[in-house]
Amino acid sequence: MDDPELARPLPTRFTHHDADTRTVRVRRGDTSATLFGGTDFPAVRAIASGLSTNPTFLSVRKGAAILDSVRLSPQFFSLGHFRAEGLEPVGNGTWRLNARVRAACHLPLPPQHRRPDGIYPLTGDGRFWSAMDFPRRPEEYRTLRTEILVTESGTGFDIAFDVTESEVPLAIELVFREEGDLTSLRSSTRASATPGWTAP
Repeated sequence: MDDPELARPLPTRFTHHDADTRTVRVRRGDTSATLFGGTDFPAVRAIASGLSTNPTFLSVRKGAAILDSVRLSPQFFSLGHFRAEGLEPVGNGTWRLNARVRAACHLPLPPQHRRPDGIYPLTGDGRFWSAMDFPRRPEEYRTLRTEILVTESGTGFDIAFDVTESEVPLAIELVFREEGDLTSLRSSTRASATPGWTAP
């Protein structure tokens, strides 16, 4: 009653970019999407809790079809899912998410540091702890750069992935809401859901 403007109908067509939380919200009638570009970047990359470490970078709803989560999981030194380190517009309804991760390959200990009994101190390398005397081991670093472009199309959203500097297996995870049937179309990379669903 004090704020009657809060009771007005919500807009059904808009694009809102919150730069502080690196979030974009898009709505076009019965189609809506949320892009998340990450909000917390720890000095030591590790699994933590909370939305700031959520690897979901896109969710989409179109009518009764709900794609709760789109995630990218590269097999790169057990560093886990792609977690965006930024979100920016690049024009023509396209948004860019990106991340760069680096990990060390630990080489054999130099001869002067090898022990006949094979017992070495327990040390950490930033990812895990092991009795490998990490500080005395030479290292070679590998880097993985990932860029994801999400573009609004006439019927939904197109996603383009660019993974460079290291060749690694990866999985693209699509998590749909329950209570629907998902059918793959052999002649297309798109999918349709029935009954009562429209594919995003």
